[in-house]
Amino acid sequence: MPVAPIYAPMRCVWNSISRWRVELAWWQAELDPNVELLPNPAEVESFHWLTRDAMLDHPNLLGSNRDFLRALASGEIVLD
Repeated sequence: MPVAPIYAPMRCVWNSISRWRVELAWWQAELDPNVELLPNPAEVESFHWLTRDAMLDHPNLLGSNRDFLRALASGEIVLD
């Protein structure tokens, strides 16, 4: 029996290229509210739930992430 997805991609909201020339795409997705999100420990050392302002204040935030969050705060990106 197929497993239902825990998310459904809705639309790409932002594209950027990191200073290492890695192309990034930011997607808005619909998540199943009944599923707990757990990162794969083989791929993710740690994860945190932060507010936008707390992320912007983080000293290790990647520049491409900072650009995305500023565009979101300014209304350049609107999430449904």
